[in-house]
Amino acid sequence: MKLIMILKHRINTSGFKKIRTEQGSSLVEVLASLSLTAVVVIGIVMGVLTMTNVNIDLHKQEVAKDIAASNVDYIMSRPYANTYNLPSPPANFASTINVTQTDATEQKIVISISFNNNVVYTLTDYRTNY
Repeated sequence: MKLIMILKHRINTSGFKKIRTEQGSSLVEVLASLSLTAVVVIGIVMGVLTMTNVNIDLHKQEVAKDIAASNVDYIMSRPYANTYNLPSPPANFASTINVTQTDATEQKIVISISFNNNVVYTLTDYRTNY
């Protein structure tokens, strides 16, 4: 026992200092901060991806509206008929038309625009024959 006391005294007096307080972070603190950072970063990335998808969908709808409007203009420039052929839409888009005679001088025209076989926009218009 006396030998241990002597060694402790020599270690303390030989320039080595006892560490009375520890500084720094424990493993639990580091893992907790990394987890919190990961949750925040994943949330930001998911938000950006969601906004990108919404923007893509809105762009498809705007293109579909333009296609439908140009199809109506095209039909109105043609002579009054029971059926109409639509111009070819851009790639990945498709146009379908349904013409219903409401009376002798009026037609209900429904144009549906789809993107990759999913309907994106539908436009209904009426045409009269004077």
